[in-house]
Parts: sequence; C-alpha cells; structure tokens
Amino acid sequence: MKRYISLIAGILVQIALGGIYAFSSYVPSFQSHWGYNSTQTQAVFGLTILMFTLYMIISGRQLVRRGPRTLIFISGILFLAGHWAASYTGGNYPLFLAAYLLGIAPALSFGYVCPLAAGLLWFPNHRGLVTGLSVAGYGIGGVVLSSLVEKLLGLGWDIETILRFVGAVWGGIILLCGAVSSTPPGLIHKEEESAGPPPIGDHKKEFAGLTMFLVFGTLPGLMLIGALKPFGLFNGIEGHTAALGVSFLSLGNGLGRIIWGISADRVHPRRLALVNLIGVFLSVLILLAVGAHTALYIPAGFLLGFTYGGPLVITPDQVSRVFGGPHLSRVYPVAFSFHGIAAAVGASLAGFIFQFTGSYHEVFMIAGGGALFGLAGYWFFLKDTEKLD
Repeated sequence: MKRYISLIAGILVQIALGGIYAFSSYVPSFQSHWGYNSTQTQAVFGLTILMFTLYMIISGRQLVRRGPRTLIFISGILFLAGHWAASYTGGNYPLFLAAYLLGIAPALSFGYVCPLAAGLLWFPNHRGLVTGLSVAGYGIGGVVLSSLVEKLLGLGWDIETILRFVGAVWGGIILLCGAVSSTPPGLIHKEEESAGPPPIGDHKKEFAGLTMFLVFGTLPGLMLIGALKPFGLFNGIEGHTAALGVSFLSLGNGLGRIIWGISADRVHPRRLALVNLIGVFLSVLILLAVGAHTALYIPAGFLLGFTYGGPLVITPDQVSRVFGGPHLSRVYPVAFSFHGIAAAVGASLAGFIFQFTGSYHEVFMIAGGGALFGLAGYWFFLKDTEKLD
C-alpha cells in the first residue's frame, strides 16, 4: 500500500504546485492593480520556471540523501511563505520577483522531483504511465487554480487576499501529503555514492538530443502559457472565454501527460518524440489563425497544453533508458535546467516583443521556428541511439 499512497500523495502535490500554469489568470490583476507591464509579468513567470529547474539540481541530490518526505515538507513551507511574501510586497516589483524566485520557485523544485523519481522506483514496470500520472497533476493544477482565481476575482477578492489564500490552502495540502509519503527501496544512497558529477560524459550526443527536445518542444508553451488570457483579450475574446482558455490549456497539459506517458510504454521513444514536436508546430499554426477565427482559441489552447506536456513526460523516460533509473535524479535535473533557460528567455522575449510591437505575430513566428529547429536537431542527435531501442 505504501507505493500507492505515495503515488496519490505525489499527484496531489503536483496538482498544488501546478498552479503556476494558472499564472496568466493573475496577470490582468497584476497589471491593473500594481501597474506591471507585459514584460515584467512574463519575466516573473519565465524566471520562476528557470529557477525551478536550477533548484532541481540541488533537490535531485537531496532526494537520494533524505527521501521524499523531507523534501515535500520543505516544498510546502516555501510555497506558503512565497505566496504570503508576494502578497505583502504592495506592488514593489523587485520584492515581488524575489518572493517568486526565492520562495515559490524552490517550492516547485523540491515538490516536483519527489513523485517523479520515487514513482519510477516504486513502479519499475510501468515507467511511462507512472511518469505521466505523476506529472499530469502538475498540468491539471492549472485548471483547478485558474478556475478558483476567476471565481474569487468575480466575488471581489483582491489579488493580495487571493495569494494568501492559495499559499495557506495549497501549502497545507503539500505538507499533509509529505506526512504520508514513503521512500521506495533503492532511492537512498550514502553521501559518497551520490557525490560527484552526473554521469553525462559517456552519452554526450544522447544528452544533447534530449535537451534539444526539452527546450524546443516546450518553448511555444513557455512563450504563451503566462500570456494566454491577455492574448485572448487582445484578440477581442470575451473575458470569461479568455479565462476558460487557460483552463483548457491546463486540461490539455494534464491529460496530455497521461496519454504521452501511456504511449511511452508502447511506442518507440524516438518516434513518439518526433510526433510530439510536429504537434507543437501545428499548435502554433492554429494559434496564428486565432486572430481571424476566434472560435479556434479554446481548441488551440488545449492543443498547446497537450503538446507542451509531452517532452516533460517522454524525456524522463528516455533519460532513465540511456543513463539508468538510479541516475535519473542526478541527470534529469541538469537536462531540465535547459528547459528553464528556454522559459526565462522565451517568456520574457514574448512579453517584450508584444510590448514593443503591439502584436503576437512575431512571437508565434519565433515559437514555430523553434519547434522546427528542435525537430531537426533531435533527429540528428538521436537517430542512431541504440539505448532508446
């Protein structure tokens, strides 16, 4: 029963942490209440994802030394503290940014790594499915929180109160899940065994291909997740429908991770990754058409979320195949940090381009070009990789 309880607890942790994908639901309030511009709001989202991935290098090492319970407790405390600190900044942008980068970002990291690495050891014969389930909660969390935020805004709650409420309730859920989580056999190593650099040197080509997949497979989503609601409003879409698009993006993200995870146990890994990258490119093309056909907004958001979650499920499975399951918590965070770099650059660039040009067209052109570049690069590096056979 321990492994099933731990899996369920891990999914609940991911749902709480996945509220970061509801960030664009906050954006109009940040802009109207505190006067932030699009570059500032997108920089908060992008830099938070970057720091989340960098903190994972630390949390991955700590997981194999201390187990999931301790790390999930740390996550819950930081999550609560980060949201409350952000709520008391009074709109001071440097302090608000610091609350996200020093509180919420490490909370995401310490909570996210636990169900991912522990689940693969608890269920070694169902790696793709367990990975999909573990991180599906992270995608679905955006649906839950975006719906709640829109409801609370409709009731007249101010943004400060909403941040405190989310920090207290979601942080409490994370702490409760930490109390019932268990450590799988084979996770804990002695400090001297887990020390040293990740074993990347013998598989540089494979590592390069996997990072290409992570970066360019998620770049379009990273450029738009934090701006989807403002994008909808910009195209004349009614406020409720614009908010609904955020929920459908998160729903696609969560369901997509489950489907990509199930597929990873049945379809050749390279073929699955290539299909995902093609889907990413198609989602960008559909979003480009939203300006002329607003009815495409909801399905475009869903497809963007659906394809965005693919690399975040497929890559851990591929890392475990190439480097071995016991090394996942050391190798994957390093690869994941490239995803964070894409988030910081992509989200901030998208906000700046819109602020400078007053249009999202150039944003989509860059995102679509990145998806095609990632498709070519992934195929070049991994077309002959026997480890994925």
